[in-house]
Amino acid sequence: MNKIKKYICLFTVLAIIAGCLPFCVFAADTGDLTVNSAGKITSCVSSASGELIIPETINGKTVTAIGKEAFKGCNLSSVEIPATVNKIEDRAFFASPNLYSVKFKGTDVTFGNSVFAECDNLLLVTLPSQLKEIKANDFSQCHSLAGITFPETLAYIGDGAFESSGLMQVSIPANVEYIGKNAFANCTNNRAFYVESSNSNYKRDDSYALLTKDGSELIAFPLKSENKSYTVPEGVTVIAELAFANSSSIQNVTLSSTVKEIGPYAFSDCKALAEANLNEGLEKIGTLAFKNCTALKDVTVPSTVTEFDSAFYNCGLTNVTLADGITAISRAAFDMCKDLVTVSIPTSVTTISAGAFKDCSSLDSLDIPGSVTSIDKSAFLNIKDKIVLYVEDGSYAEQFAQENSIQYKTGIYRIVINATGGVFADGSKTKSYNYHPGESVSIALENPLRTGYTFTGWSSVLPETMPEYSLNISAVWSINTYTVTTVINGEKTNYSFEYGEKIEIEAPDAPDGSAFARWTPSLPKTMPAQNITVTAVFTVTTKIYIEKNTKGEKTINIGDILKMNAVVMNPVEGGGIKWAASNGESKTGNSFSISPEKGTVTVTVTAVDADGRPVLDDNGKEINDTVKVSVNSGFFRVIISFFKNLFKIDRSVYLP
Repeated sequence: MNKIKKYICLFTVLAIIAGCLPFCVFAADTGDLTVNSAGKITSCVSSASGELIIPETINGKTVTAIGKEAFKGCNLSSVEIPATVNKIEDRAFFASPNLYSVKFKGTDVTFGNSVFAECDNLLLVTLPSQLKEIKANDFSQCHSLAGITFPETLAYIGDGAFESSGLMQVSIPANVEYIGKNAFANCTNNRAFYVESSNSNYKRDDSYALLTKDGSELIAFPLKSENKSYTVPEGVTVIAELAFANSSSIQNVTLSSTVKEIGPYAFSDCKALAEANLNEGLEKIGTLAFKNCTALKDVTVPSTVTEFDSAFYNCGLTNVTLADGITAISRAAFDMCKDLVTVSIPTSVTTISAGAFKDCSSLDSLDIPGSVTSIDKSAFLNIKDKIVLYVEDGSYAEQFAQENSIQYKTGIYRIVINATGGVFADGSKTKSYNYHPGESVSIALENPLRTGYTFTGWSSVLPETMPEYSLNISAVWSINTYTVTTVINGEKTNYSFEYGEKIEIEAPDAPDGSAFARWTPSLPKTMPAQNITVTAVFTVTTKIYIEKNTKGEKTINIGDILKMNAVVMNPVEGGGIKWAASNGESKTGNSFSISPEKGTVTVTVTAVDADGRPVLDDNGKEINDTVKVSVNSGFFRVIISFFKNLFKIDRSVYLP
């Protein structure tokens, strides 16, 4: 193949001595490309580098397409694609290590899959103005791609299209009909999703998370959000796969009552996540949903959950409460939770699945109720030599312990007191006591504390003597209601919200000439565990200006009469306009005329209220406008003025 190279050769003294070996820097050219009879670029030589401007014709053939893997792995730094190209096939520029800029000159172009995937240095992309579809993985792992502008024609964003890219924000146009699975997953620099309000398929919430328009699915949360706490909106039934994965900011998540399913990996690698409040009604926690959440220490799995395979793999959990109603501990549910100390298993559980507590190296003991009739041999893999199982006489768990050479104790049962989201005075969340059946129970129950809640009692009464089974007694709470007091122009109004409830208070109507600016102190998004008072702050929006006063100064000839008009925007009710000149002249009303005899006169127009007092802005300054009027009163101008007056010529002048 004929190769045309543009090169620059640099010679050094050493190179000359060594035999004049040149160091050459090549730029890509059409000679590096192979074009078939249909006008498709099918390949580029591996040594091609630098900038490439693809012409509309090569060797007399109109370039219409870029073929599959045509530029895969090439060292090009930038590419300009001509208007004649209407198709880019799969992996056309896949893993091009130096590619930083791509520009399409065409309008309607069809993309294949993974077109620019793994172009780690891709920074600038100008998409075709009529592009309709971005296919699966087209920009995945483009770590340097901080921003991209979607054309208004875009209707389809494929699976994983921007997964693990460097996008700092995402703006979804009105015409987008489909956003694929994990399209924006692992975009760890993303601060916000924006969606055109007219889009009929998607929306964002107040925390800039991306949801379906009907609010049933939470698709993705901005991983670099400023929000440390987040309450999943009511109406959401599914949290999508990888929705929060790798978030560096989220610390607290509360699920609304409508959530039914948490998708696989949904919160995986959220290293700052310290609290996950799961709702009753939740049915499925997806595989590895909370994988590597090392700050998550306590969790209560709701009674309605039927599946949570590997959900808490390698979490920092120390305490787990399984709500009464759960029938099975799922496969590998707490695998690698090396800090796990306490697990409360209710009598509703019948099955402990494979690897459920594998490698839970801090789990020294576990109460297994008599209701359990199935335990997989690998349930305690790698810890069976140290754990002690507390089992009931003649139970399946006792038989399991014997058959698998696991230490166990019978005839001793435990009473576990669980603070259920609260804490005891010593900071613990559970307390455990061992008793023999028939032994007198003497436990002084200590009321726990829980932010935003009032302790109302215990789930069951302590027995006087120990029965022949273990007991779990949980704290019962009622959520507290607090008051938000708003102060608007001195008038107070009270609103009641439950702790953690989303605070929704409409912005107040602003007085004439002003606009609502903010609440001070700022109004939190959710109700804190205290009453708060906020005061409305209004911004003055009244503006006044002298019409056509573009430069703030005007020079007139002696005897001329400068006529001015004032314009007021958003006047206060009953307000007016006041004029004042530095030579002592003044007037009220929209217009003002002045005819100085010499020097410079400053004219000021001020917006006033119904009592004639100046209207003040937010900084306490009068709202006004000025113009400086200078008079040309030279001898020659005086003579001209005399004759103009003599012949009664109109002397009116206006600002430019």
